Amino acid sequence: MDSFCPPRDLFPEKFSPELDQDFRDVEEILKFSGGSKYHPPIGSFRFALNLLEFGNHESNEWIAGIENERECDEKTGEWPVAYHGTSFEQAIEIVSRGGFQMPPDNPSARIHTVNDPKVALGFAKEYSDSKGETFKLLFQVRIDLKRADVIKKDGVEYWRARCVDAIRAYAICVYKVK
Repeated sequence: MDSFCPPRDLFPEKFSPELDQDFRDVEEILKFSGGSKYHPPIGSFRFALNLLEFGNHESNEWIAGIENERECDEKTGEWPVAYHGTSFEQAIEIVSRGGFQMPPDNPSARIHTVNDPKVALGFAKEYSDSKGETFKLLFQVRIDLKRADVIKKDGVEYWRARCVDAIRAYAICVYKVK
């Protein structure tokens, strides 16, 4: 495996390697999740988070269908897939805490996501491994659009979580920068 994921190296108990998935040689497919378009993280290696160790959720309804990849409608309660680009340092913080956190001194803070990983990569920071290879990472999340602002800009729809409970990570997608 040539995708370097510092958070998994530091916190292996927070990951589920049996659910990892390689999207590096997958062709683009279009599906729907939580009533919205689902863009798979094509070109990445996806490291699955252990949902029993990561976050504190009352139910798994928000991620319905991830195991059987069924198409969903609004009746299921499934939240749509989104991506959050960040630095590996911030990813380590998020994994160590078991989820996202709003700054306590900034009540108007929001967590920004987008449903297209290509757009989210523009917000991710590059990092390198000991061999000098360069990577970017994204959190693959589900977002509760009932508790998010929808912002349309330059033909892209961004989803901004208004509270920390409205966004739940379930994987880290690592992309090798060419």
